[in-house]
Amino acid sequence: MYNTKQKTQLIEYLKTQKAPMSATEIANNLKEIGKSTVFRLLKTLEEESIIKSFAENRIKFYIYSPQCCHEHIHAACIKCGRFIHLDSEASHEIEKAMEKSGLKIDSDQVIQCVCDKCRSSEN
Repeated sequence: MYNTKQKTQLIEYLKTQKAPMSATEIANNLKEIGKSTVFRLLKTLEEESIIKSFAENRIKFYIYSPQCCHEHIHAACIKCGRFIHLDSEASHEIEKAMEKSGLKIDSDQVIQCVCDKCRSSEN
């Protein structure tokens, strides 16, 4: 799909976000783009591997993910929303552990976790 002004605007906005956001949050922050257009563009951007998504409590969250970001696994904290890029070595170890259990992880998926900061604040 070609780049429209609205698509470019959405990509630029997502590049500035540090934590995953729901489609509704994104649409509410981009009032100059209609909600239905935001939802349609998010689907397109995901299909084009420009963004990643994951679901939590039946809500889909999105985050910008550049093309060079497909060589490793990602995690998102379910408490604070922090998005974590696991290094290649950690990604490889997780893939090996999954394979030992007869599973294959898709590196385009996001693993849900509780980050170290949220764990330390629980104590």
